This record gives sequence, structure tokens and C-alpha cells, in this order.
Amino acid sequence: MIVTDGGETNGYGLYLLKGKPVFTYNLLGIERFRWEAPAALAPGKHTVVFDFTYDGLGIAKGGTGVLKVDGAEVATQKIPHSIAFTMPFDETFDVGVDTRTGINDAEYHVPFRFKSRTGVG
Repeated sequence: MIVTDGGETNGYGLYLLKGKPVFTYNLLGIERFRWEAPAALAPGKHTVVFDFTYDGLGIAKGGTGVLKVDGAEVATQKIPHSIAFTMPFDETFDVGVDTRTGINDAEYHVPFRFKSRTGVG
């Protein structure tokens, strides 16, 4: 896990799965939207960014998400709706680990600690 806010009922997570950057958005447990890089990261330092552009004024509108690795777009997807108002109050915002429920139990299990390929960090 790189960063997560939320869990099984709603929220998001940015993580590495078999070396590939993945961003998952859990829309209230109704639907999950997923962006995945086509290839695993090569050894070394990288910048992984998820950028979301909201569709405009209004509550719970959709938008377009773009997953980027080292400045290059690797996955783009439009979603029809987003979570209204707030993120989950019964979950935690975590960096490097997921301390509550998983954003996608089909892909990982908590605590899902981040480790580099060297085993550090």
C-alpha cells in the first residue's frame, strides 16, 4: 500500500500489485473502479500519481481518473459517479500500510505493508 483512505464500504487505495501501480476507487461497496499500469516498475525510484478531474458542479458527479508513472499516462478511465460529501469516518487515512479494512479484498489483505524490492521502506 502506498496510500489509502477508506476500506470495504468506500474510499480509495493506491498500491503496488506484483510491482504494477494500481489505483482502486470503491464507490460505496456498489462498484469498484480500477486503474492499473500495464507493466511492473523497473528497479529504482519512480513517481506514481493518480489525478482525478471532477465533472463539474454538483454532488457525487463523476470524472476522469488518470494513473501516471514518471509523468507518463499509463491508465485513464471515466467514472459516472463519486462519493458525496465525505470519505468514511470509520476508516483511517494510511500511508505505507492499510490498518483497517481493505479497499479490495480480492487483491490484497491488510495490513499490506509497502516494501521496496530491496525490502526497505
